[in-house]
Amino acid sequence: MNTILAQAETQGNPLLGLLILIAIAAVIVYLARRVYAGAKKTEADKAAAQAAFNALSPEEKAAIQAKKEKEKTHFSGRYMGGHPDLPRPIQTTNCQLAEDDILIYSPVSGKLGPVVGKIPLSQVQNVVVEDKSTVEKRVTMTRVLAIGVFALAAKKKEVHPEFYLTISWGGGKIGNETIFEFDGENAQVNANALRNEIAKRVNDLTAA
Repeated sequence: MNTILAQAETQGNPLLGLLILIAIAAVIVYLARRVYAGAKKTEADKAAAQAAFNALSPEEKAAIQAKKEKEKTHFSGRYMGGHPDLPRPIQTTNCQLAEDDILIYSPVSGKLGPVVGKIPLSQVQNVVVEDKSTVEKRVTMTRVLAIGVFALAAKKKEVHPEFYLTISWGGGKIGNETIFEFDGENAQVNANALRNEIAKRVNDLTAA
């Protein structure tokens, strides 16, 4: 700004410099007002939302809070197979345990990508957590061919035991067995915690 004013004064036109200064000041004031108005609108929206929430009954508030907590439930694991829309394993997939479905996302740069598959909680028949040897013994060759989990038999260096969450769901004679792999130091704890949460959601839907 000083450079512009200096150039105007050098050119022998102090009035031009004054006009430039006024124009710059007007722009600054305009931008400041926009920022202030935006902040006031945000505060007003938050206040209105809080007032509407405060006007609800305790039961309605509890239901809203419960829904928010459900929407926060995410988990990550290796998708092994067993979903009719996902014929190939996904090395690292992000999933969300939503209100009515288990949503499977395509990973995009570590973030939640588009939903590539879902498991309706109303169709879940059973959820189990097993170690690798148990899964290999239980899953029949017909099932392996159907769900494409040849990775179960793959040889690799194991630092921590692997645990598998198997979700049985759907209709028909065979149905679906969608399998997720958990590894790492807390693999069994994480798999069991997710199994319990899914079972709880299914029981809640059944009881409703």
